[in-house]
Amino acid sequence: HQFEADPTVTDYLIASRDAEKLMRQRKWNEALAAYLALATDQKLTDLQKSEALQQAADCARNLKDYEQAAGITAQIPLESVAKTVQMENLLAQREFEELIKQFGGENFQQWPFWQRGAGAFARARAYVNLKAGEKAEADLNTALEFTSDSRLRTSILFTTGTNRELNLNADEAALAAYRQNFESAGRIGAAEQFQSVQGAARILT
Repeated sequence: HQFEADPTVTDYLIASRDAEKLMRQRKWNEALAAYLALATDQKLTDLQKSEALQQAADCARNLKDYEQAAGITAQIPLESVAKTVQMENLLAQREFEELIKQFGGENFQQWPFWQRGAGAFARARAYVNLKAGEKAEADLNTALEFTSDSRLRTSILFTTGTNRELNLNADEAALAAYRQNFESAGRIGAAEQFQSVQGAARILT
C-alpha cells in the first residue's frame, strides 16, 4: 500500500538525505545550498548543525572555493568537528606543513570517541605526504581503531599500506594492510580496493 504523504513536511533526516543525494550526483552548488539552508534550522542540535556545515564545507572544497569553506568551518559549533574540517581544508590545498604546525600537538584521545577517527586520519594524510612515516602510522592506527564506516576503513587501510611501503620500507606490513582491503571482501568495487590489489601484486612481484 502506498500511503499518502505531505511533501511540505520535512525534518533533519529528510532534508539531510535530500542534500546527500545531491552530493552523490556531484551537484555541488545545489548540495551546498541545501546544507546551508539546513544549518539555519534553529531546532537542530549542535551535532546536527556541525554535520550539516561539515558537508557544506566539503561541497565548497569540491567547488575549489576554499575561502567559503573556511567561512563555513568557522560556524561549526562542535570544536572537534571544526578542527577536523579545518584539517580537511588544508589537505585540499596541500598545505601539509601548515596542518602539522596547527594540529601536530593535538591529542585525539581527548576528543569525543566518535570524532577521533576522522581527526586522526586527516592528520595522518599530512604526515604521509611529508614522509613522516612513524607519526603517520600512529595516527592511522588510531583512525582504524575509531572508524566503523566500511568505506572510510578502506581508505585508511590503503593509506596505511602506502605509508608502510613508501615511507617505512616495510613491505610485509604494507602487504598485510593491502590484503585486509580485499581478501575478506565479498566483492571488490571501491577504487582503493583495486589499488590495494595493485599494491599487493607490486610487493609480491
